[in-house]
Amino acid sequence: GRHRARFGSIQLIDTKEITTAQVRRAGTKQFIDSKVRFPLTHRVQRASQPQFKRIFRATRPSTYY
Repeated sequence: GRHRARFGSIQLIDTKEITTAQVRRAGTKQFIDSKVRFPLTHRVQRASQPQFKRIFRATRPSTYY
């Protein structure tokens, strides 16, 4: 794994943009694809107006879309 360091101990030496062919880390390679998607799997529906807000419901909310 990667090592951890305190925020104050980190010093940036150099930054540069690299091409996709120069990427080495597997964790970064998974985002190279132009069709990468970030699905919103757990969304909680909110009442459109405060008067429609309910504390107790007969059924549990459906949060998967």
